[in-house]
Amino acid sequence: VTLRDGIRADVPTLAERLRVRGYETAGFVTNFNVAAPFGFSRGFDRYEYLPEEPSNRDVYVGADVLHDRALEWLDGRTSEAPFFLYVHATDVHAPYRPSADYAARFLTRGPMPTADVDALLGRLTESPESLGPAEVTALSDLYDAEIAQWDDAFGRLWGALVARGRAEDTVLIVVADHGEEFRDHGGLEHGYTLYDEEVRVPLIVRLPGGAGGHQTSPQLVSAVDIAPTLAAIAGLPPFDLAAGGPLFTSQGRIAAPAVAEAITSTQFSRRELEAVVLPPWKIIFPPSGSRRDPEVYDLAKDPRETRNEATDHPVLIGYARQLLADATMPREGPRPAAPPVGPEVLERLRRLGYVVD
Repeated sequence: VTLRDGIRADVPTLAERLRVRGYETAGFVTNFNVAAPFGFSRGFDRYEYLPEEPSNRDVYVGADVLHDRALEWLDGRTSEAPFFLYVHATDVHAPYRPSADYAARFLTRGPMPTADVDALLGRLTESPESLGPAEVTALSDLYDAEIAQWDDAFGRLWGALVARGRAEDTVLIVVADHGEEFRDHGGLEHGYTLYDEEVRVPLIVRLPGGAGGHQTSPQLVSAVDIAPTLAAIAGLPPFDLAAGGPLFTSQGRIAAPAVAEAITSTQFSRRELEAVVLPPWKIIFPPSGSRRDPEVYDLAKDPRETRNEATDHPVLIGYARQLLADATMPREGPRPAAPPVGPEVLERLRRLGYVVD
């Protein structure tokens, strides 16, 4: 629920359920938020965290190194059992430090010396209010360069899977966890708002052999649909979840959505927000006790969320508020709390900038 909590023991993980069915399971991650102390290693035969180091220029271990670790595991397998492999890259993330050749391709105002990039990123951290439009554009360009650099690394990983004969019998899912803001709504980076530049992310699925390919779902889909989708493909019983469902039928056709709405939230740097998407509407709620009013946007007519229509839709706001209340109510009596992480884990989160006291 928060960055300070681990996964509750009574919440089943996809890796646990697949391992019981005979799958070999492995995970390779480069972000401390999904490291073993939070419970994310549960169900994995091997789960390796490649640690960030704030003193390093790039902070995060790069995708090329990450992918090599995953391929080493894949090549070292000796059984014919099916496998579940989770690979979590963090290349596309502040600080925006792509390699020089990628930066040169994307900086619209021309190449920047490394010292100038470092100075710009220092101001992003220390005095973001001082950044002007040209500097924000440069930050956005560096972010685009990071995306391209990761995309090429992922292409090499997929090519390696093809070369190993895995393309025809493997489900591939690519998803992001958030986007970034570059003054779209007055802010920078992520975690502080729930506008679409931060929460509308890529979700790409390739079924074995490319079955059902070249489709784009017209429905509202969410990251909560991923585990039910993989469970259905693997022939597992459905998850007992409040939201989410399979994205595809067994023939590869896009399935009807399990739910008609999506809920998202953020709790970062003492800023807590919740939002409900009821196509075409998005309703954003301020923190409880705040003097701010909810915001309502018509995503079909106003995809950049520039016209707040809250005063015209009090009934919609009330309905969305009730959906949030229903989603957070215990369904079968009290449940055990998630285990809090220890002080050494919190200190590492602080060093990485994820916890602000």
